[in-house]
Amino acid sequence: MKYLLDTNTLSYLLRGDSAVRSAFITVRDNEQSIFLYSPVVDYEIRRYLLLKGATRNLAQYETLIANWEDTGFDREDWFQAASLWAKRHRIGMSIADADLLIAVNALRHDAILVTNNQRHFTGLDLHLENWFEISPPQSRKPSK
Repeated sequence: MKYLLDTNTLSYLLRGDSAVRSAFITVRDNEQSIFLYSPVVDYEIRRYLLLKGATRNLAQYETLIANWEDTGFDREDWFQAASLWAKRHRIGMSIADADLLIAVNALRHDAILVTNNQRHFTGLDLHLENWFEISPPQSRKPSK
C-alpha cells in the first residue's frame, strides 16, 4: 500500500502525537507499505519550520522523508487538477489549490491520503485515512 501524508498529519507526526505516531509505526512496519511525499506538503512543512527557525525539527523531518518517494508533478497532473477544480467549483464545492494538488498526487499514485481534514477532499474519489480517529489504520473511500 502507498501512503501520502497530508500536511496536518505530518505536522502531528513531527510533534509526536501519540495516535498519529502509533498509526504511522503500524503502517511503517508493514513491509509492503510505501510512503510518498508531495512537493506541496514538503513546501508547507518546510516553510513553517524555516519561519520558526526550528532547525532540529527540520533535520528530523528530512530524516523521516529521506527514503520516501517524491510524487512530483507532470503536465497531466496539472490538467487533472484544472479539470477537478472546475468540476468542483461548478457544483459549489470550492477547494484550496494546495489540497487539490495533494489530491492529484494521491490519485496518480493510487495512494491512501492520510488526513485529518477529510471534508476538504470530499467527492474526489480518494482512499482516505484519518489516523486521529482509528487505530490501527483502516482505509475507507468516501462517497462521490
